[in-house]
Amino acid sequence: MTTAQRAELEKLILDILRGAAKPLSLPQLESALVASGQGPFDTFDVRNAVWQLVNKGQADFTPRRYVRAAS
Repeated sequence: MTTAQRAELEKLILDILRGAAKPLSLPQLESALVASGQGPFDTFDVRNAVWQLVNKGQADFTPRRYVRAAS
């Protein structure tokens, strides 16, 4: 995955997280990407994009390892 593709995936994930009523698991994120017509993406690409968002402070994990947009 190129840097531009990863940046686009991060943006898509962040949009989904901001619109979600609750934190999501990685499989739920993958399903949401497919439902939005943007997938499927490789599981490892989704996981890496989520970690990039966490490292940037744009997302974080709940104690049970669900992902949510940072507030």
